[in-house]
Amino acid sequence: MDIKELLKDLKSGIIELVKEKFDVESKELKNEISGILKESKVKLERWAGLLQEGKLTADDFEWLVGSQRDLLKLETLRKLGVSQVKLGHFKSKVIKYIVETTVKFVF
Repeated sequence: MDIKELLKDLKSGIIELVKEKFDVESKELKNEISGILKESKVKLERWAGLLQEGKLTADDFEWLVGSQRDLLKLETLRKLGVSQVKLGHFKSKVIKYIVETTVKFVF
């Protein structure tokens, strides 16, 4: 499994989700998303490896990724006036995207 490729796919996909939902694209936002993924790299790599080996189920993986929800601060969107409620819903969407993309990537 190529973690760099997975992270690249996740970054571009999350940026696309932001564009679709909030019609926002900025260097600051891209850097923030890169930072979030960089912080999560070791855990994502370990969990994806366990998923690939069959030591974790997709549900287990989803729970683990969901436990990292607080890392998704998305301050750039908050500064642009996006409400906490909308950010909360969007974070859930991002977590679901990470899980689905990683599961497809691993299998």
